[in-house]
Amino acid sequence: MRRAAAEEGLHPSARVLGALFEQFVGLELLWATRQAEAPMHLRFWRDPDGPEVDWVVVWEDRWLPVEVKWSEAPTGRDARHLETFLSEYPKARAAVVVCRTPKPFKLAEKITAIPCRTSPPPWSNSNERWGRTPQACRHGVHGYGPGLNFTQGQILCYGH
Repeated sequence: MRRAAAEEGLHPSARVLGALFEQFVGLELLWATRQAEAPMHLRFWRDPDGPEVDWVVVWEDRWLPVEVKWSEAPTGRDARHLETFLSEYPKARAAVVVCRTPKPFKLAEKITAIPCRTSPPPWSNSNERWGRTPQACRHGVHGYGPGLNFTQGQILCYGH
């Protein structure tokens, strides 16, 4: 990351910003999996035929594929590898595209584009990390994270 940031100076290209954004989201997901009560793992997926998914959060009998896009308005094309992953792995019941959209929206039946939130420093209180206190609802547990919450293995609800 230092090398990418140093090479671009004051005006990084969209390609470099996208790569840095993907790493940022990955680090936030890694942090969230380490804070979770249930054992969780962060993986990635690459098919020998070419499709790949940036991150896959694995816990219990669930897999959550996560694609990261430096876009405010991702399209179905941005979710095509998530569609492939969902069709091949029944443990993955839903997928997300983490992006710069101001509000979540559906890209496909099981795929939602969600905003990545900015966060205070990691040494702050974890419940306040994303400016919200976790709360339960029928869809799961609301809380902190880049549009995701892994408290007790639940996905942050964007059903409201």
